[in-house]
Amino acid sequence: MNFLNIRYKLLFLSIIPTLLTLLLFFMILSQSLSEKNNFELTKGYILESIAISKIVHAMQTERGLSSGFLAKNELDKQDTNLLLARDALNKALDNAKYIYKKKQLKDKTILNLLNEIDVTRKNMDLKTKSIAYIKDYYSQKIELLLSYVATIPTFMNDKESRNFVQALVYLSSAKESLGIIRATLNKVFIENKILIDDYSTIKGSLKNYNHNIDAFKSTITEDFLKEFEEIFKGKNIDNTFAIIDDSLANSKNNIDFATNPDYWFEQASQTINLLNSVENALFHEIGNIIDEKLNSIFYKLALIVILSTIGIIALISITFSFVKNILTSTNKLNEEFSNSKSLLEQYKSSVDRSFIVSKTDKKGVITYANDEFCKISGYSRDELIGKSHNIIRHPDTEMAIFKELWHTIRDKKEPWFGEIKNLKKDKSSYWTKAVINPILDSNQNIIEYIGIRTDITELENAMIAALSAEKAKSTFLATMSHELRTPLNAVIGFSQILMAKDDMPKEKIRTFVEKINISGKHLLNLVNNILDFSKIESGRMNLNKREILLENFINETILLVENEALKKDIEIIKKGFFEISLSADEQLLKQVILNILSNAIKFSNQNSAINISYKNDEENHIISICDEGVGLSQEQLEKLFKPFSQVQEHQNTALKGTGLGLVISQKIVELHNGNIEVKTQSGKGSCFYISIPIIKA
Repeated sequence: MNFLNIRYKLLFLSIIPTLLTLLLFFMILSQSLSEKNNFELTKGYILESIAISKIVHAMQTERGLSSGFLAKNELDKQDTNLLLARDALNKALDNAKYIYKKKQLKDKTILNLLNEIDVTRKNMDLKTKSIAYIKDYYSQKIELLLSYVATIPTFMNDKESRNFVQALVYLSSAKESLGIIRATLNKVFIENKILIDDYSTIKGSLKNYNHNIDAFKSTITEDFLKEFEEIFKGKNIDNTFAIIDDSLANSKNNIDFATNPDYWFEQASQTINLLNSVENALFHEIGNIIDEKLNSIFYKLALIVILSTIGIIALISITFSFVKNILTSTNKLNEEFSNSKSLLEQYKSSVDRSFIVSKTDKKGVITYANDEFCKISGYSRDELIGKSHNIIRHPDTEMAIFKELWHTIRDKKEPWFGEIKNLKKDKSSYWTKAVINPILDSNQNIIEYIGIRTDITELENAMIAALSAEKAKSTFLATMSHELRTPLNAVIGFSQILMAKDDMPKEKIRTFVEKINISGKHLLNLVNNILDFSKIESGRMNLNKREILLENFINETILLVENEALKKDIEIIKKGFFEISLSADEQLLKQVILNILSNAIKFSNQNSAINISYKNDEENHIISICDEGVGLSQEQLEKLFKPFSQVQEHQNTALKGTGLGLVISQKIVELHNGNIEVKTQSGKGSCFYISIPIIKA
């Protein structure tokens, strides 16, 4: 029965290549169809760009004609050109609205804009409007349309098409700049005067025109650049820009403008029309490119279908031949099945001797991991199988151990016994006592390896903790003996001098007493720090919380360090504390602020400033204290909140002290469920940020 099961499984496996080939075929086909859809989508974006560009061109023409119509004060006449321009714009708007309605856009912004332009124009009475209103209205709407077109390239995947549409944006913007100049100069020539606003408009628009034309040229291909140069040339262009330059020059000399408005409008319009011709050529070029790519994809799809059909037929033939060979080798499979049964007995015996079990092939690749292995390592079985044991290798484990392990199990074909430190998925470590067994076949050849392990993490951690505690004890005693000896030596020394000399001058006695006082205070501060640190570490420090008015609280704290600040001409600036209160232990919080302020004064330069301010976010009160002092290096910053770290800096006076002040401050803030963050730059000062949670009602 087992033999038949293996046979059926092998027959099933023989079908897999055919299924994989079919899967590959559908993946390639799906990718090609996706490319086709992308290009069709790109074509849709291009049609949008063309439709909007035509609206912009028609609006530019209508704006120029409407402005001239008003400037000439011919409100009672019918202007044929204006009527034709309005009709052209109506058609362009209808075409664009049809395109967008067909797309069924979720975002109706562009469609609403087109409808608004359509309705406003139809209801607009030119007799009641000023030239400025006409120019501003059309210019604003054109700007909105161009801004929308400028976003279209961001949705396109095809780089070549995207560049053409981007070039279209630059070209449309250049036309708009020239259209603004056309409308503005038309007004100037009719009124025979140029205002400061007119001059600024012409100057700025000319600059924008040149910028967009340059950007257009740098975006298009070299072939289309030649086509652009063939289309956009002639006397109309030269005349247009000559008139613009002369008008700007004459405006400074208050010279009358002799240019006929109609002549100017005609020259400028023909120049803009040439740009429109370039635009149409660009439309044609883009359309050809997309059509060619769509045709290419169509032929590619056809070729894929043909070749895949041939390949599948060939593969099916090979598969049937393979199945035939499988059926003739059943005796060999039956023998291998018996060997596998023997191996399973050996595996069972190994599992019975241990809790954490894994199995690897001859190259060390994991082929099996039991539940205990997954549990202690934090990896799932799927994450382990197919990987080597390097996945749990701890960097602390020396290479020599692994060399000795492999020599034992691979070369000597003997079990290896030892203790190994391993790395969990969450980067924490664990220890195991392991035995690695090589599994041999009947010819004494290695088939695979089985590792059987026992978790000894608690034992190892206990040993490490004991060593660390002993080291910490030695460090603490050495540090404290040094810190206590220094002020005690000073007290004893100066006391002995005072007792030995009865005739010492009062001033010198006062000096010695002051030094004894300073040493005594330092000693008291050290003892208090040690007691506070001991209370916090043992969990005996309790909070006495109440509502604190921060403004009064900060003022009181600043008073305590004001004399020290004045000695160094340091200004303490506070802000943001007005009518702010928080819930905290006032005495302990004052100890934190005072400690950080004292350090800031100690490490600040002469004639500098210390800023203490308040802000809050949704979760925390944040008090910041920033100085302009020496700052901290990265190495010093890493040691900042470690006990006695400052003492270990030896002669570095910038960090001299017990090293407990900031540690205690951090612990106090943590008791308030807050934290202290530090931002610093060596030589430029430090900022300490004290965050305490806001207690919400």
